[in-house]
Amino acid sequence: MHINALFISSLIADSCYVRFDENGNTVPIPLHLATASLVPITPRSELVVSGATWWNLDPTIPDITDFFLQARANGVSTVVVAPHHYQQIMALPVDAWKNLEFLILPDTRQALFEATTSWRSQCLVPIVAVTGSLGKTTTVDMLTAIFAVDRLPVLVVPAGISSVAELAIKMLHITSKHLAAVFEVGTMPPGEMRRCADLMRPTIAIITAICPAYLEDSGGLDHIASEKQQIFSYFSPSQVGIVCGDYPMLTSHFYEHPVVRFGLKNKNVVTARKVTLFRDEHGMNKTKLVLRVYDYEREVILSGHHRGLVYGALAASALAHFLYVPFEVMVKGLAAYIPTAGGLHQYALRDGRGMLMQDSHSISPESVKASLHAVHESGTLQSRKIAVLGMIPYLGARTSFWHRHVGRELIKTRSISDIVLVGEDTRPIRAVAPATMNIWFAPEWSDVQGQVERLLAPSDNVLLISGAAPLSMNRLITELV
Repeated sequence: MHINALFISSLIADSCYVRFDENGNTVPIPLHLATASLVPITPRSELVVSGATWWNLDPTIPDITDFFLQARANGVSTVVVAPHHYQQIMALPVDAWKNLEFLILPDTRQALFEATTSWRSQCLVPIVAVTGSLGKTTTVDMLTAIFAVDRLPVLVVPAGISSVAELAIKMLHITSKHLAAVFEVGTMPPGEMRRCADLMRPTIAIITAICPAYLEDSGGLDHIASEKQQIFSYFSPSQVGIVCGDYPMLTSHFYEHPVVRFGLKNKNVVTARKVTLFRDEHGMNKTKLVLRVYDYEREVILSGHHRGLVYGALAASALAHFLYVPFEVMVKGLAAYIPTAGGLHQYALRDGRGMLMQDSHSISPESVKASLHAVHESGTLQSRKIAVLGMIPYLGARTSFWHRHVGRELIKTRSISDIVLVGEDTRPIRAVAPATMNIWFAPEWSDVQGQVERLLAPSDNVLLISGAAPLSMNRLITELV
């Protein structure tokens, strides 16, 4: 099962398939002998790779010549365009379009959705949807590590799908070789999650968390919860939805289908006990816990220490359970998981001065608070603990409120002696931080290094750098490690 020109042409009326040889002459070829697969497909010409399909999704662009030439330079094999755009390409010198194949569709965007809907109706593999305010990427990565134990061929689409069209493109990459497909569904404009659910018709779906993130577009926590719950819109009574049972706004909602809860509270059926932090022989932080999935229990050791890792392990285990993954395989996969982009990364500070912990995914107060607790619980009683906190973006009119929310959490992390705040929006943290902490302010990330260098002790430091400015943070980290 591969998406190809024959499949598209059989669905879309008034479609046309044209193939050119090395001299620019049309090749008379029946559709069933055309290219076996259009995959990989991308709507962005700059992301085209050799042998890929460029599917232009905007028929209203006046002139696509430059986009086409970029795709051509990147090695495009198949081009999907509207008729008037095809004529623009044909007006170019023959070298621009020889050896290419074209699918000419009346409305390329509408054709994409029709093709995806039909493709989904024929797809028999389980489709997993992962959404939530935070923890999506960790959950998907941990689930991928579980699948990797038995080297199962699973299509994994991470990095937060943020539009229905992007989802549609990615769904066309499901083939007969896959045993399942996992989609990380990111922040959507209001109303789009239901459209995604309609298009995807997931077999199983999970909501990882409901936290203040991207509030300027969502209108508040209740609206976030309501929007995320739309992922279950087309569930039948025989399907299972999974939610984090530690969020009342998720557990108090009435669902028309069975719901399984995961989390750290005892009422959850997928949970963890005896969560403890320790340092391995290399001085790196690890988390030990007893994982419980219904009646199964086993000790698991995770690389790193962050509350998000524990919740990610529980979410991935809940999904794996309903995908009929054996419990022993879950345990092996979680133990083998290596934290990836978006997690809390650990580095050794230069000259043996201690450890640096980087959180580059701080888009929510909850993720910042979790990072602060990770630092608080790291190191020794003698460690010098310093936190550099950048502003939390996309909080809209309640920016000050949520930054104060982070500041109040500092009373629970008193082993952190020094806080460096970066940017004007972080000033409310200072107003509510404990008086025992030394608070410093830096207008820009470029001003941070000098202050941090002055604060670092000769050895045994634990330094947190948290913010949503990865380029600036990476430059800072390069100077410190």
